[in-house]
Amino acid sequence: MLSEEHKRKISEAMKGKKQSSETIAKRIEKIKGQKRSEETRTKISLAKKGIKFTEEHRKNIGKARIGRKLTDETKRKLSEIRTGKKLNRTKRGYTRSSEEIKAMSIGMIESEKFAIARRGEKNPQSKLTEDDVRQIRLLLGQGVSQRSLARMFSVDRKVIHNILHQKSWVHVE
Repeated sequence: MLSEEHKRKISEAMKGKKQSSETIAKRIEKIKGQKRSEETRTKISLAKKGIKFTEEHRKNIGKARIGRKLTDETKRKLSEIRTGKKLNRTKRGYTRSSEEIKAMSIGMIESEKFAIARRGEKNPQSKLTEDDVRQIRLLLGQGVSQRSLARMFSVDRKVIHNILHQKSWVHVE
């Protein structure tokens, strides 16, 4: 067994040097099948937080994951993420039912707890105001093209199309 001082000296001597593929293979073989403790996993997680990967590195990670078998626990977590449920339910102290999540996604919340609807201007991602929508409808009635209105209001043409065909902003008259 090596002393802590000896390990530190080796570590300092190896800084900035590339390891041979043979050395890397030996290290991988040594740790195969070992389970890391919860403490070790937490330390590694904290050390990697905020690291930005290059596009090439992300592609390599994706290639490495192809064909990997997922555990039932991982599949359950992915399923919950995809359906909009929160995984860490204790953080904020409450959870929303799937019906409430569905209602929020279409901008209408029927529950009394969430009486404030996130439609129109109340949606933080909205680029238009109700007055803008009224003006757009008026200009569309006068024959102004959707494309020019989209440029004028700095939105996509599809937004203007949806306003015209009553697919969005239906609560505004």
